[in-house]
Amino acid sequence: VLLASPYAIAHAVALTNLGKGHHAMTLNTQSPAVTLIASETSGLAVTTDGQRRALKAGRFSQLDSRKTDNGDYVIALLDTNTQATQLLLSDLTATTPLVSIPAGSADIEALCLGRLDDTLMLFRADAAGQLSQTALITSNGTLNAVPLRTINIGPGVKACSVDDKSQTLYLADEYAGVWAMPAHQEAEVERKLLVHAPDNAIEGVSVSENGLLAWVSPDQSVLSVRDTHASANNNLSYPLAEDVAPESLHLGVSGGALIATFYDDHSGDIYQFNLPISPTDATDGDSEQVSSLTAYAETTPVARFGDAADDPAIWINNKNPEQSLIIGTDKKAGLWVYDLSGEKRQFLPVGRVNNVDVRYDWQRPDGVTIDVAAASNRSDNSISLFSISQATGDVEEIARVATTLDDVYGLCMFQHDQRIEIFVNDTDGRYQQYALENQNGALTAQLRHSFRLPSQPEGCVADDVAQKLYLGEEASGIWVANLADDKPQPTQIIHATAPVEPDIEGLALYTINNQQYLIASSQGNNRYAVYETAPPYTLLGVFGVTADWAQGIDGVSETDGLETTSVSLGPRLPDGLMVVQDGRNVMPSENQNFKLIEGTRLKTLIQTLTDKQPK
Repeated sequence: VLLASPYAIAHAVALTNLGKGHHAMTLNTQSPAVTLIASETSGLAVTTDGQRRALKAGRFSQLDSRKTDNGDYVIALLDTNTQATQLLLSDLTATTPLVSIPAGSADIEALCLGRLDDTLMLFRADAAGQLSQTALITSNGTLNAVPLRTINIGPGVKACSVDDKSQTLYLADEYAGVWAMPAHQEAEVERKLLVHAPDNAIEGVSVSENGLLAWVSPDQSVLSVRDTHASANNNLSYPLAEDVAPESLHLGVSGGALIATFYDDHSGDIYQFNLPISPTDATDGDSEQVSSLTAYAETTPVARFGDAADDPAIWINNKNPEQSLIIGTDKKAGLWVYDLSGEKRQFLPVGRVNNVDVRYDWQRPDGVTIDVAAASNRSDNSISLFSISQATGDVEEIARVATTLDDVYGLCMFQHDQRIEIFVNDTDGRYQQYALENQNGALTAQLRHSFRLPSQPEGCVADDVAQKLYLGEEASGIWVANLADDKPQPTQIIHATAPVEPDIEGLALYTINNQQYLIASSQGNNRYAVYETAPPYTLLGVFGVTADWAQGIDGVSETDGLETTSVSLGPRLPDGLMVVQDGRNVMPSENQNFKLIEGTRLKTLIQTLTDKQPK
């Protein structure tokens, strides 16, 4: 174990005075130590072997940096005069301006940089309690600031630091202590109070490359350190001189030594000392390598705020595939219809529709053939039935079928031998099977059969050819039922274990060379799992959907529903399409929507996963 008993007191440390400044950081270099110093009076400077050299004139009060692949440094500075954040490129002998990001109406209180999935990120906290996250993307030699999300964190944050490996953002809150929260833009917005210190205003925090966390308060002449990866909260405290009031803080590594650099609010000087801890002793977090896809387009966001968008279906225009449509549910308002570029085509305010599916070639009593969509409607625990014009693609609600369920939830459709059936479930695990019928010239559905899963289901998908129904049990795994049976009963075939993490949400089927593959939303870790559809239903692998910075399309997280087709939808989509609901729509923060992924990319990924399987 790196650290001894909790709150152990170490010997006082010897300080080295680096002179006046307001914020400083020791760069992770070989010896000698190289330290950047930001000052409100003398600008940006660099010190090496006690020699101080000016890099940029100005008045700066915040500082952070990250090394580039070619050995230069991207430096973020807070301009005290304008509250703008200046991004510079420096080889430590000179600086080149990259971009200046203005502040909003509130002063910036803290800034820090992080590198997440090889993308440079800027975090800024302001006096109004807003935390903003910005991606710094280089395109054609120019650094562009791409706003991602803004989070309400409350006032009091005076410093921040990012652990790139664990993708964790640490916040020094003068009113509470030290918070930890996921730094990735697609992660859930949640905070954990690691250090509770309401009586001592913590104003400095820093995390080293391998997870050593340090914090300081000007109210105490102490530096505290913790290994964030250790199972126990073991702290070490390093007493400083009694007249020192440590404020801003940074941990760096130089010559194999862990170096703490901080600003003393009493003297206005920058101090530095070597911590008697090896920087390699901390527990190193694992680095997960996951395959990923990107979206070529995204839909117009749904109108309602919060958890609203849920499940998509794809309507294939068999006469003109390029005019195919995406139908998506807004479980707070109604049904959205989009074209293949993601643009809104229709909105039907039919109530709290949760899941939707589509089947083809239903003949009305008047002889007109239509395609049919069905959606579970939580407004009245019914099934909403829609006609889709084969000529125009227009969608219209034409009937509602009452169920005897108490809380309708998921839904999918099945079609075989001229019959169309609808499976709808309840949050208590019950399923009902309805057969679509013409009754006195009207479209309706009749209950044929009922069964149940042990706990809450939602997503389901039917293989019309093989007559199989796959059902997701959110907390457990995936079941299958034989639809050739008159009264099908499900059997569990897949248990959700790592790298799949419940909730198991949307299910879809994708075909390659007449072979079906089952794709499930692994909502618990923002992944998608690919399974074979023959016993033993082997898990081929998982993948994510990440941001396409060039197109300005964010990645995907917390997917509820998804849908795929391998049918060609024209030259742009020769291998079909994958549509996934995005639970957190950022770049910038907007209401939820659906992301559109080329079937060719999905096909290539599945083939790659298949090729990796033991022969």
